[in-house]
Amino acid sequence: RNVRVLTLLALTGVAACGETLVPGELTEAEAMDMAGAVLVATFASTQAPPTQPGLAAVEFEWTADFDQTVECPLGGSVAIMSDVLVSGETESEMTRLDYTMTQTHNSCVVESEGGHEFTLSGNPDLALNLVVEIDGMESVIEWGGDVEGTIDWQTEGKEGSCAVSFDFGGGLEGQSTSVSGTMGGSVCGVQFERSFSIGGVVGAS
Repeated sequence: RNVRVLTLLALTGVAACGETLVPGELTEAEAMDMAGAVLVATFASTQAPPTQPGLAAVEFEWTADFDQTVECPLGGSVAIMSDVLVSGETESEMTRLDYTMTQTHNSCVVESEGGHEFTLSGNPDLALNLVVEIDGMESVIEWGGDVEGTIDWQTEGKEGSCAVSFDFGGGLEGQSTSVSGTMGGSVCGVQFERSFSIGGVVGAS
């Protein structure tokens, strides 16, 4: 069970004053796909916190911070500065992780659910808040959060720089090996709301 939780997490900024944004020529479908690509990169660069030794108490709470660079699925990387608050109860096997992080993409290449390949670079970065709630006894994981900032993008002969602001959430039960949920907000000035599924990212326990 713990392997599944850590696998999920291993797969899991505001522009400076005067920054000029050039949205480019994304269609509405491409803008929604880019939001999905940003989320794929988010899961690919969200790391599980280090294990805290000596958790014998029924209730626990501790914090960790880490700075690291993680490779993206198809090339490039994401530099991460992250703080996480871990709390829960060992008896009920309930755990909550509250992440606050800054992600700076460096030519990070990801493929969206719709099949579009995007290259993402920070302009300057994205701010991410993520909450993961784990019910170990029921093998249920629920998560949600938000992404906000500005980013440079390239896809299929197009390129631009634009604001990103959206919420996302979803869940995982039992032996499922895919992450699915809903997301909504704004990418490159396009308002959207959509469901998504990222298949095969969680291994069986």
